Amino acid sequence: MVNLRYHIVSIVAVFLALGIGVTVGSTIVDRAIVGALEDRLDSLEGRLEDTQAENDRLRGEVDRLEAERDALADEGSLLLAGRLADVPLLVLSMQGVAQEPVDELAVSLGSAGARYQGALRFTERLALADPDDVAELAAIVGTPSTDPRRVRDVLAARLGTALLATASADVDAGAGAGAGVPSEPAPGPEATAGTSPEPAPGTTGAPTTSVPPADGTSSAGTLLRELLDAGFLDGELVAPEGADPASVPLPGTRVVLVSGAGAVLPDGDLMDPLVRVLATADPAPAVAAESSEPSEDGPVDVFVSWIRSDEALARRVSTVDDLQRFAGQAAVVIALEQLPDGVVGQYGTAGDAQRLLPAPLP
Repeated sequence: MVNLRYHIVSIVAVFLALGIGVTVGSTIVDRAIVGALEDRLDSLEGRLEDTQAENDRLRGEVDRLEAERDALADEGSLLLAGRLADVPLLVLSMQGVAQEPVDELAVSLGSAGARYQGALRFTERLALADPDDVAELAAIVGTPSTDPRRVRDVLAARLGTALLATASADVDAGAGAGAGVPSEPAPGPEATAGTSPEPAPGTTGAPTTSVPPADGTSSAGTLLRELLDAGFLDGELVAPEGADPASVPLPGTRVVLVSGAGAVLPDGDLMDPLVRVLATADPAPAVAAESSEPSEDGPVDVFVSWIRSDEALARRVSTVDDLQRFAGQAAVVIALEQLPDGVVGQYGTAGDAQRLLPAPLP
């Protein structure tokens, strides 16, 4: 017969066994968990040390490259000095591209002795998303069209033709500098003044409409000022020392066209037709340059790549794919210098570049 004492002892034994089991089990589990956590912590500490070492190495590399860049910028002025002495220069870029390389290019152009006339940026208003924008630009360029694409094409034609006339003005006057007038058929659709041909396959079909001079001032200058006043361009035209501000851009002006990743307009909307109009001169009085942020994947050439892939354009338009580097800025300067000699090339570090820098002339 089970008495009360036996029942109490049994209950105590059960709970004692449970307590001993829990204590022993928790001790073993705790040690296993702690061991695993310690192993993971050791692994993380090792990886952190490796990461810190790699960061230190990269910081040292960045410091070295920045010191090298600064040294090149300082000593590079000697390399570029006088290469563009008294040559009028104008920079036209797309809003949204990396701006620092464009600012550094202005310094390099100054070191080369160029008569720098400013850097103007095509703004997002040229997307012509608003009918009022279309109407205002159409009035500026003198077209009755209300189609945004057509109005931009007329802008490219008028601006390109005016820049060509400005570039060749000193040649007509016998001064000898600057790019010449067209000597061969244009690499694209031909057009007479005031006409609008259908685009040929693979081209934008930009018309080559002429721009009449206004009151004796530069027709290119008149158009640029109207675009600035209307907000289609941003920036300021700069009159070089001793020049009449109303005459800017000056006769013989050479142009740097800058676009790239981040541009507010696709290159096909404006830069493509503008380049094709300028390429009716052989060579074009312009250099096309890619402005982009440094990338681990190498140079980004979304702008200049389509020029290089067009055989006709590549024979007439020099391109640079690494404006963010001093070598790219130097390539722009030297390419501009060699324009009167008819030298055209594709420069930079991308796979479709021919050389890093233009070859010295014999």
